[in-house]
Amino acid sequence: MKTQGKCRALFAYLVILFVAISAAGCGGGGGGGDKPPTGTPPTTEGFTVQAGQVPIVAVYVNETAVLDGSIHSHASTGEPLSYAWSFTSIPAGSNAQLQNATSAQASFVPDVVGTYLVQLVVSASGVSARDVAIVLVPEPDPAHPDTPYSGVYSHIGFSSYCVTCHALNYRVNDTEFALPKSGNHLASSNKCQACHTPFGFDQLVYFDHQEKIGQCSDCHDGVIAIGRSQYHDPTSDQCEDCHNTTKFVELNQNLDGTYDHTDIDKPCSACHNGVVAKGQQDKKDGHIVTETDCGYCHNTKAFKPAFVDHTGPDVVGKRCDSCHNGTDATGVITGHPTMNVDCEVCHSINGFKMDDGIFNHTVVAPEVQPCESCHNGVNFTDQGALGKNEGHQTTSSDCYSCHNTVDFAQAFNIDHNDPLVKAKRCDECHGVNATGKTDNHIPTVVAGEDCNVCHTTPGGSFKGTIFDHSDTHINGLTCVDCHNEVITRGKIVNHIPANDDCGVCHDHGGNATFASTTKFLTDVHPGLTTGCASCHDGQHTATGKASNPNHIPTTDDCGVCHDFGLTTGFKSSTKFLNSVHPGYTSDCASCHDGKYATAKGTTHIPAGSDCQTCHNASDSTFQSNAKFLGSVHPGITRGCEGCHNGKFPPAPSKANAENPTHLPTSQDCYLCHATDAFN
Repeated sequence: MKTQGKCRALFAYLVILFVAISAAGCGGGGGGGDKPPTGTPPTTEGFTVQAGQVPIVAVYVNETAVLDGSIHSHASTGEPLSYAWSFTSIPAGSNAQLQNATSAQASFVPDVVGTYLVQLVVSASGVSARDVAIVLVPEPDPAHPDTPYSGVYSHIGFSSYCVTCHALNYRVNDTEFALPKSGNHLASSNKCQACHTPFGFDQLVYFDHQEKIGQCSDCHDGVIAIGRSQYHDPTSDQCEDCHNTTKFVELNQNLDGTYDHTDIDKPCSACHNGVVAKGQQDKKDGHIVTETDCGYCHNTKAFKPAFVDHTGPDVVGKRCDSCHNGTDATGVITGHPTMNVDCEVCHSINGFKMDDGIFNHTVVAPEVQPCESCHNGVNFTDQGALGKNEGHQTTSSDCYSCHNTVDFAQAFNIDHNDPLVKAKRCDECHGVNATGKTDNHIPTVVAGEDCNVCHTTPGGSFKGTIFDHSDTHINGLTCVDCHNEVITRGKIVNHIPANDDCGVCHDHGGNATFASTTKFLTDVHPGLTTGCASCHDGQHTATGKASNPNHIPTTDDCGVCHDFGLTTGFKSSTKFLNSVHPGYTSDCASCHDGKYATAKGTTHIPAGSDCQTCHNASDSTFQSNAKFLGSVHPGITRGCEGCHNGKFPPAPSKANAENPTHLPTSQDCYLCHATDAFN
């Protein structure tokens, strides 16, 4: 086995030497394109650079693989070379790192089994050449411990330049040949090792697009290799017009440095997702925080400056000045009044500059945003935010103190607390350039009196001020001269019927209250002796019997039973007791039933007789039993203990403490005592 391997290796080296001398450019299948044929060194005006053909290296995991790029690498004029090594493909899961990647000899320690493809770029005087080296890392073969790397066939030590043998259809043995490319192989260069591995040539380790000849769509047609995605823009351009093979998602730049987004109707995030193109995570520092698609704010013709779609979900609900603060987005312009409300109070997102008509002042609260912050004769004069006109009253108050935003010129609400206003007489304005007395104003009898003699303004209600009814201001006027329902209100609808002037019954002026009946009670009421019900009927301002549901039922006039002077008191029963009550000789219980008048007490002697049977109505002490003793008691001949049991005073019982010496007996009183002379 060892002898056979040595013979095969010797023969391979002879083939390499022969090819190098006589067929240095041959290759099987795939010439053409704009690249020089493999094996032809890049040139610049006669200057050429050749990248060395690095032999295939085989090591086990954790052994060091050494790559020598100095073999066959040279410049045509002998200039010094620079080297750059890099992996183009490593097995899945490998974390191998190249050492001395800028030296002629590089190395690394493989950490997993598989094929490692290492690119070498040799440069001199601005001209570069490229080659790809193969490092094979097999599993140790326990069946052949004496044959190192038996799993990699006999390619160890051969040049990584596969076509050295495979282009000649080299015979390996009686049945095996080093076959060239097949007739249907993709158009490519002769660097087979850039994509294939000696572990199994039909295994495509990595597709090195730098060795592909022709157009991308020759392969990327959706059959041989993946084609355009369903989200790709419709276009007849070739892939390479926008993309490159080093990093596919990085688009080639147009002449002006931008990608032609014409006719793209997909959301930006369909491509700008961080995979196909830069995405949300690639926004520059300081970008407004948002999850909205780029197209809401940016456009493809002029990406900057951006116009934010203020109807987007990340904008609605936010204060304008959370972005428009002069840092994140444009803030207030120079000369803009100092505001303590958000922009949206005055501006809208559809017509921000308010150039589409008169500003809607109803959205501004003047108590929060003074009118003069805009209407000051300086700000926004070109948009009609003018200040006070010539001849305006001198005042330091803000406009809203007198004007409103609905009917500016006609609506006034003067701030009468303004020191400049308080220093003036009312009639300097009222009656000259402000509202004066109304047609139905109360006659003013004192010459030269200003409005504020009767009316108050600061903190008060001008129309609701109480007139000074003192004699100085009345000066001979009667009440009805003003209280006539024309100048001011007259008698109320439920006023007591009277034709007298108000002053006959009512006090006015001083500290008196108009509604007080003091004067009426003192001067007028005592003169009325009958006809009480004409006023005291419950319908006028005077209280009637109907307001007292416990009044004794009667159709008599109030004066029959009641006094109505100030000294006796209306509710006094003196007159009733003295004049009326003695006339009632029966049916006491119709009033004395507990509702209208006092009823029998809880300790009253049990009796079904009317009160007058036992009581005198005119007696000054109603509870006197004189009549009972004289008229009724003698008629009772038995059953004394029904009352004389100690429960109904003043009737004592036999056992009453008033008579502790009474003989013990269960007999009724009448057996021993008489009712006319009890003792």
